[in-house]
Amino acid sequence: MNIKSEAFNNQSTESLLEQLRQGKYHCLTQVDDACRQKFIQWAGKRFVTTPNDLEDAWQEALTHFYESVVSGKLVSLNCAAATYLFAVAGKYLMNLNRKMRRVWWQDDAGLAMLGQKTLGFPVESDIWEAEKNQVQQAMEKLSEKCRKLLYFRHFDGYSIPEIKSMTDFASENAVSVHLSNCLENLKKIIRGLRN
Repeated sequence: MNIKSEAFNNQSTESLLEQLRQGKYHCLTQVDDACRQKFIQWAGKRFVTTPNDLEDAWQEALTHFYESVVSGKLVSLNCAAATYLFAVAGKYLMNLNRKMRRVWWQDDAGLAMLGQKTLGFPVESDIWEAEKNQVQQAMEKLSEKCRKLLYFRHFDGYSIPEIKSMTDFASENAVSVHLSNCLENLKKIIRGLRN
């Protein structure tokens, strides 16, 4: 059976259902290949949604179809498999739109979200450059021990127990208290730099 040419044909539907019941899953892949783009084109003209939602709707329809056939809930169809899949995917999109109560404004941002327009943004220098410089200046004003602890914890990502094993602190609590004090000193220095 050539699913690609018969995907919209009522006679091929019974054969497809039988093949799925027998565990021949490749036929579902063939239906997907034959119908996915047709569905996306069809639904794209009828629903205000994103391309990802169209893909999700189609995938949900395929999954529903497969699970219904294999579980025995779907025994026969009085339409072509493609028609059934389109209906299930369309219903999915209607429910999605109803849930989201989507309203798309016809402006540049709305059109970009729909994939119908590309937005260009001017390239700016690093907006955090000033903050980075302040933190670096403040770190230089801290003691060597505080700098090392803050680097271990916040830049290298070490846990409190790991820092304890790497340093000469007596307990994890001591590491935590010292880290807290160092962080508080860093904040004070940064506040001073900003004023």
